[in-house]
Amino acid sequence: MDKHWVDDFRRRLERFSASCPSKDGELPVLIKLRPVSGCFGGCCSPSVYALIRKQKDSYKSQRIVIEEHETGPEILAFVSLAIVGISLTKELIALTTAILNARTQGRHKGDRSSGPVKVIVRTIRQDGNYSEEEVIEVDCHDAVTEIEIEEALTSATCKVLDRKTQPTMNPKKGFKKSSGRSVPVTKPANKGK
Repeated sequence: MDKHWVDDFRRRLERFSASCPSKDGELPVLIKLRPVSGCFGGCCSPSVYALIRKQKDSYKSQRIVIEEHETGPEILAFVSLAIVGISLTKELIALTTAILNARTQGRHKGDRSSGPVKVIVRTIRQDGNYSEEEVIEVDCHDAVTEIEIEEALTSATCKVLDRKTQPTMNPKKGFKKSSGRSVPVTKPANKGK
């Protein structure tokens, strides 16, 4: 991992933490929604970015910040550390699910984005080290549920924070659980930035 990129990422989390101070037992994380190929910016995915812009201000009160990037949206949020595992807010789960489903629905409305999207959790752990985990890869034709996203985010976030994983239900049919992440059976995920 490029040291300059990690330093920049660390500063971004610090700015987020300063603008939305954490409570005891919380750590900031970034959830990246990255297309496997192609664009996931506003010109290729107008339906997604219409949803993001419509809801952006309402999430600030939930201490969630959405950043727009050509490589896909990023969600900055806090997770609560528990004795065993972590706790994610329902707003974070709902927002992640809504963005993924808006991309699927946008394809039916003529959006140009295509191909799967990887959901990646990134953070700086309490020991000061950078950590990331691929959460799930979702095809542009597939809708996801909040339960699927909650389970996948919880599992991956526990891994990046080096916490014990909470028990989860079975992943979505057509997806397989593999080393803490879910990927489509037909298309294995490639690690990469």
